[in-house]
Amino acid sequence: MKRDLIRRIEALEIKQSARAHDRKAIAERALGSLFWIEERVQFLSALGAERVSREFTDAELAAKEKYLRALKQETRLAGYSSFAGFEYAFDLNCLVIRSLSRITDDDLRLMIRAGRAAEEGQEATPEESAAVAKYIAEKTKCVHLAFGLLSAADLKEDPCQ
Repeated sequence: MKRDLIRRIEALEIKQSARAHDRKAIAERALGSLFWIEERVQFLSALGAERVSREFTDAELAAKEKYLRALKQETRLAGYSSFAGFEYAFDLNCLVIRSLSRITDDDLRLMIRAGRAAEEGQEATPEESAAVAKYIAEKTKCVHLAFGLLSAADLKEDPCQ
């Protein structure tokens, strides 16, 4: 009897883990509908608006509705009758990174060089340090959007530049 109970619990854990993986994969595919960086920034801002109970701007609402339409379609395609429980199953950190609007390929190369320099006990060049600082500032901005500490409307510059 004890073995049967352990097997049933293990089977339930496996099933639950598979469901969680499904939810995340479906939500990630729906996030793919937010193709433009500006849409992702507005969606992050909408998440923040929800978190702090602020009214959505038109752009935030449009991004959220686009995501929910895609989520509804993805859940139907996967054989689920409802998208309830899927809305926030995506990886927020991945969304933040995909929303970094001003990080260029050159910045990434400089950041890699700065990391290698640190591993070798050397100092980064001023250009490498500037690229790392730019990345940190952009990521902080996106995290602040997602947590409602900032809204896309508050941004002084165009978030796509």
